Amino acid sequence: MNHNSVVASLLLAASSSPALAGNTLTVNVADDPAGAGTCPTACSLRQAITAATSGATLVFDPTLASPITLSQGALLINKALTIQGPGAANLTVSANNASQVFVVSAQASISGLTLADGVITGTAGSAGAGGNGGDGGNGGPGSTAGGACVQVATTGTLVLDHVAVRHCLAHGGAAGSGGTGSSTFNPNPAGAGGNGGAGGDATGGAILVYGSLSLLNSSVVDGEAYGGTGGAGGVGGVYLSGSSYVFAASGVSGTGGAASGGAVFAAASASLRITNSTIAGSSGTGGTGGGGVTTGNNLSKGGTGGNASGGLIRVDAAATLADLEFSTLAGGQVVAGSGGQGASGTNPPFFGSPGTPYGNAISAGSTITALSSAIVDVQSGVSLCDGQVAAATSSVNLGEDNSCGGFTLHGTFASLFHPLDVSTTPWPGYMPLYKSAVIDAAATCLDLASQTVSVDQHDTPRPQGAKCDLGAIEADYIFVGGFE
Repeated sequence: MNHNSVVASLLLAASSSPALAGNTLTVNVADDPAGAGTCPTACSLRQAITAATSGATLVFDPTLASPITLSQGALLINKALTIQGPGAANLTVSANNASQVFVVSAQASISGLTLADGVITGTAGSAGAGGNGGDGGNGGPGSTAGGACVQVATTGTLVLDHVAVRHCLAHGGAAGSGGTGSSTFNPNPAGAGGNGGAGGDATGGAILVYGSLSLLNSSVVDGEAYGGTGGAGGVGGVYLSGSSYVFAASGVSGTGGAASGGAVFAAASASLRITNSTIAGSSGTGGTGGGGVTTGNNLSKGGTGGNASGGLIRVDAAATLADLEFSTLAGGQVVAGSGGQGASGTNPPFFGSPGTPYGNAISAGSTITALSSAIVDVQSGVSLCDGQVAAATSSVNLGEDNSCGGFTLHGTFASLFHPLDVSTTPWPGYMPLYKSAVIDAAATCLDLASQTVSVDQHDTPRPQGAKCDLGAIEADYIFVGGFE
């Protein structure tokens, strides 16, 4: 059974269960108080999630003011739940740049909401201990961070439908510096400096998937992933040999953390399906390498900068499924981390090597299959697609360069789409320009499971012309077929 069928079966089972039919809670408290609350009388979203039994549906009082601002950390879904919002334009759940928004470890469906302002930062590595008659200790690595707005655990199966995800930032933890080597003024050698730790990786600025995610009729905009800074090497100690001072080696400076998937990261064994969705304006930036240090007159080199891959989407090796159907990807960026600055002294500083950028739209360690989609908005010096990006058999897809495997149409962003206005459109998509090459270009209106895609991201019926359009938004011009 394919992934689409599995998700459909799970949702059908949930919707037909007795618990779901008679178990609906209404969220009627807009803030995020601590404690259990008095559901169903007075019920915040957090309290409703806690009070609900498995299989329940959560809905929202139509008079509830937006946004719901979280103050008690991420919302944890560890039971089967359906959360039905009033529409992404009508209600936002915001983490207020203080935590993640949702962490899902069970079967869940979330619809009709905007999820915003999530932040997650990895723990900083500890500094290496100073040498006590020996070498300095190594600095600890920064920890990995990801999924600032949504994280799907290995046990989680999540459907996001008609959801807007925006302004989410994941930052890998900064590494600890190496400890200073011990010094001695007798013939015993001094201790070497400890090595700096590696910066923590950032995996999925907006969404991190370990389990299964279906992203349907939705948008992910303004996700950012930043690798953590590498730690500086420790200074070596000094000892006296005869009448001369001898300096022990300084520690090696740490590498900056990698940034993978500015908007979405699918980890090993994850399942990812993206249909009728817009992923845009997101970036990955590798961490700066640790700075060099001076030991006597010896200058150490700075650490290597972190790599950046998949400005919009990164699919890791061994992911079980990755499908991209009737979707539009644009505005991705990958920025490699700078090498650490070498120590200053009598010689010029020795900068570490920069990292490497891969795929400003998609970087794929296992195959991501594209159907009736458009990937545009190139970045100078970096290809749109890196790795195993492949068009579905007999499908038509459009790319702005030639890096996405099997894409048969090409065109520039400026010739294809109106700009994305995220300030006035809470659920944004790219409307095709008049006579855009994406109009009526799809080979079929079927998805990869051979099911008809009858509407677009904004529920406009497909097709409007002779055939379905590529991408998330169907051009709804009057008599569009007669003017092409």
